[in-house]
Amino acid sequence: MSFIQNKVAFVTGANRGIGKAIVESFLTAGAAKVYAAARSLDSLNPLVAAYGERLTPVHLDLNQPQTVRSAAQQAQDVEVVVNNAGALKIASVLDETAVAALQFEMEVNVYGLIHVAQAFAPVLKSNGGGVFVQ
Repeated sequence: MSFIQNKVAFVTGANRGIGKAIVESFLTAGAAKVYAAARSLDSLNPLVAAYGERLTPVHLDLNQPQTVRSAAQQAQDVEVVVNNAGALKIASVLDETAVAALQFEMEVNVYGLIHVAQAFAPVLKSNGGGVFVQ
């Protein structure tokens, strides 16, 4: 039996790459349900088609804290949270956009992680504890 069997999980950045692989491995290993979070709900359509009712698409943008709070309200049965989402804006330090690119990365990759932790810690606590992975 795997640790995820019959558990409810929430995965950010679930539409591609590592996040998608985590979603698929959780469902293959017997998760009861996975909330798959991404900025674009349409990008989750292939996962919805593959896993049906066991997968719940959720809009979440780490640069928009209200979407994080809304996602936590929607996923009140979560026992495992994997905060995988992130962003990369490549800019040379001499580019006009360098400061804006770094500010965007900080908003998403630092403050976004904090928003997810703050939103989901009470949910995990109310469900008797759980797993939170950054």
